[in-house]
Amino acid sequence: MNPFVSWLHLSMLLHAIAFSFQSATNGVFFKVSG
Repeated sequence: MNPFVSWLHLSMLLHAIAFSFQSATNGVFFKVSG
């Protein structure tokens, strides 16, 4: 497998995880503050 492709895949995966984590954190924050 091409190292660049696997790096790109890993980067996209990390971004997806970070985005979902941020969304969950925002949802909890709004529930607590509101």
